[in-house]
Amino acid sequence: MVNNLFFRVYLRTRKQEAKEYTELKQRIINIGTFTLVEYSRLKQYFIASVLRLNDR
Repeated sequence: MVNNLFFRVYLRTRKQEAKEYTELKQRIINIGTFTLVEYSRLKQYFIASVLRLNDR
């Protein structure tokens, strides 16, 4: 729950990173990802990089 909140607040307060995340999600869809599992797996690196900022 804390990670979800951190991620949401992070993107709401950082417009450039939010734009990059939106573009990543669009690229994932454009390559033909059809399952939620695959979609989530392809987003995980971006999300993990943001969550690591909360560990500092």
